[in-house]
Amino acid sequence: MVQRRTAWQWVLAVLVLAAGLGVLPVAPAGAASNGSWSVYPTTLPGGTPRVVFSPQLTPGETVDDSVTVSNISASSLTFDLYAADAFNTPGGGLSLRRRIDPIEGIGAWIRLAHSSVIVPSHASVAIPFVIVVPADATPGDHVGGIVAEETTGTPSSIGSVPINVVQAVGVRVLGRVRGPLVARVAARSPDVAIRRSTASLFGASTDAVVTVRVENHGNVVLTPVAHLKVTGAFGTGATRTFSVGPLLPGESVTRRYTVSVRAIGNLEAQVNVAAKGTHSSATTSQWAMPWGLVAIVVVILVLSVLTLVRWRRRRHRDEPDPSPGSDLVDDGSEEAGAEVVGEPTDSADGDGTKTTAGRADQNPDAED
Repeated sequence: MVQRRTAWQWVLAVLVLAAGLGVLPVAPAGAASNGSWSVYPTTLPGGTPRVVFSPQLTPGETVDDSVTVSNISASSLTFDLYAADAFNTPGGGLSLRRRIDPIEGIGAWIRLAHSSVIVPSHASVAIPFVIVVPADATPGDHVGGIVAEETTGTPSSIGSVPINVVQAVGVRVLGRVRGPLVARVAARSPDVAIRRSTASLFGASTDAVVTVRVENHGNVVLTPVAHLKVTGAFGTGATRTFSVGPLLPGESVTRRYTVSVRAIGNLEAQVNVAAKGTHSSATTSQWAMPWGLVAIVVVILVLSVLTLVRWRRRRHRDEPDPSPGSDLVDDGSEEAGAEVVGEPTDSADGDGTKTTAGRADQNPDAED
């Protein structure tokens, strides 16, 4: 209670000095600003200038602080003040919810002393607030912010349609509830797409677009770094390293990375995502062929086969016809003029005379 009274007394003193003396405190470097007004943590006596709020929170307790709104413009401005939850944009950045959006996280814990404020030209106003931490608050990081939104807006138009542009500037509140901290990143749903071009049809390099969803399954804010490797045929490929950006607990972002590769054969894309105390990887592939080059090779092969067939037919046609009798085969036998050897046989002629047949080389001197 003593610290709370001291802080409130100092804030009231700042308000009196700002109104009575018209002194404009210097915003710290990097403070949230749009060129007309800035919103940043109030610098406490003897403290260091801050750009964001980073309170250490304990379930069931409260924390007092103050936010400063500085009007840099030449006219008085009126602002609506509200606390909001933070979220990751599709591109991976951080943003705060609108005033009309429901609040469920740390935005609901912040109680501002005022819901609106008028800030004179070239002046600043400090607005005290308190963070009431629920008794059942979960350990880890809870991210939100305090927003100063102008009430009048600026007339503009989209084509012929008149509109009123309302600007808002917010300062982040990065609260951390004491307890076990878990860092866990996950790479999900990888995909690779080839951007076809005329040159790539003949084996030239082309762009490969790799998509991956990075998720934060832990309870702390992560700043992952993605290492991308795309490998094609013959080991050719490309490697890149990208920053995913701040990723809130329970949030996910889809990132797309473009690398130059040769679209030949099976392209494999591997994404390794690493953050402090955690890492994850995912792999996907895409079959890519330089169809123009393939068509040229096929045409060359077809022409080669046709040329070979015509050559063989021509060669066969030019060969002389075989001569008559050339198909007879001399097997080395001596049938012509060979001895005829046989067993003697008896036969009777028509007149009853018996005739004896014997060897062809029978002795001529033998008796009849």
